[in-house]
Amino acid sequence: MPNPVPDLTLSRKLCSDGGGRLLLSHYPPGGEQPRHAHDHAQISFLLAGRIQESIGRRVYEPVAGACVKAAGTDHSDRWGSEGALMLSLRLPAVDGAGALPVDRWVAADLPRVALAVRAALAGEAPAETGLLAADLLSCIGRDEPPEGRPPPWLERVREAATELHRFSIARAADEAGVHRVHLSRAFARHYGLPLSLYRQHIRTARALNGAVRRPDEPLASLAYAAGFADQSHMCRALRLAVGATPAGLRRLFSPEASRSGRRR
Repeated sequence: MPNPVPDLTLSRKLCSDGGGRLLLSHYPPGGEQPRHAHDHAQISFLLAGRIQESIGRRVYEPVAGACVKAAGTDHSDRWGSEGALMLSLRLPAVDGAGALPVDRWVAADLPRVALAVRAALAGEAPAETGLLAADLLSCIGRDEPPEGRPPPWLERVREAATELHRFSIARAADEAGVHRVHLSRAFARHYGLPLSLYRQHIRTARALNGAVRRPDEPLASLAYAAGFADQSHMCRALRLAVGATPAGLRRLFSPEASRSGRRR
């Protein structure tokens, strides 16, 4: 039997039919889930935040992307200091997944995935989960991250980049002893997206974590703390990345919405 999801996980069902379910889940900062397996195939998209996932003997640390897991795949998870927002499509079987990489993380067209989330939140998702699965499968690429860990200097840059108000690529390159162009290329090669987009990804994750975990904090304060220029900039970024505004996510994950979902 699969292990239970940690108590601090916030999950909302967006749609379901038959044996399939589309879930949007926010995992707590620093949370862990020990090794477990599901009795169903699952497509997971990392929309915001960071995750470290062990699948078999391979450890993945994607900052974006997707993973198709077969039923019975053993894996364990740990989420970053910003938490993580993930979209999961759970199915008894994944039709058409045979042509895709299974049980490993790969690149994905996340803007298209965000559009699917937006449609589901608006009640416009396809009526059949199978159709939605086909749509989401078409967003998954085949490019895996390179084998081996990034060099230590690049991992230090990645951590420094999370200091959203103080980070400087010129200073980071000088401290690493490399040219900034080499730094940018190495970062994109190892982590799957440019450094500037990674910083936007971290800003989005921090704003989202504050929105759903601290529902009484003003959105303007969340925007500043996450490194956005203002509240409007934050709202646009979240809508683009995850298909919803901070206020919409607060409503989605609110206790009142959860009770309403249980009544349905």
